[in-house]
Amino acid sequence: QLITDFPEILELDINPLVVFENGKGCIAVDARLTLEGKME
Repeated sequence: QLITDFPEILELDINPLVVFENGKGCIAVDARLTLEGKME
């Protein structure tokens, strides 16, 4: 959904991604985004 809502995201690196038991979700411990365009 994130990539669909924000097309300016060129790359998304999530490492590590901790996945919990069935139905309890997950958490990104660290993430890096590469965006298209200029910062305003």
